[in-house]
Amino acid sequence: MGEPEPFEQQAAGCAGSEGDCRTAAQGPARTDPDEPFPTERFFRVTRTAFLYRLCFLLFLTAVGALLVAILVPMGIRSRDWLVLALLGAWFLALLRYWAFFLSMPHSIRCGEDRVLDFRSLFRTVRIPCSDVKEIKVSPFYPGYVKLLSSRRRGLLFLSHIDGLHELVGWIRRSNPSVRTRGC
Repeated sequence: MGEPEPFEQQAAGCAGSEGDCRTAAQGPARTDPDEPFPTERFFRVTRTAFLYRLCFLLFLTAVGALLVAILVPMGIRSRDWLVLALLGAWFLALLRYWAFFLSMPHSIRCGEDRVLDFRSLFRTVRIPCSDVKEIKVSPFYPGYVKLLSSRRRGLLFLSHIDGLHELVGWIRRSNPSVRTRGC
């Protein structure tokens, strides 16, 4: 009877998971205003999620570069407008995805002043916790979390953050009126 069976661990939600088990076991977020507020905390996107998206983007870029390297020496003529249109659309989509990827927050700082700093390679966005209205899983991008605030449109970030449940609990302690859906 000493060690629990793997099936019992799986039923408890802890078998094979790395980050979600320890944070989900803490229970619901406390909203007691008398509770001392935690000091500044950093949350980062996991390396696996970041590298997966980077490798996928590099692969798509390499495919586009390979197509150009093959088609240009063959001499694309002006009557091959369909090939040119497809290559143009490919590179515009790549440019958009690169901009999306590089502006995606890779770390979140929660300060003692109850302000969230979303840091990416392109920008840093500061949102006070009092402005956060809703945190939900994005309906169009299931691997992303969307944070809606009263001052700006939604901010999208990866859901593969070490301590995502702790981050949501931190925001809920700062602003108990925050609605959460799916996280």
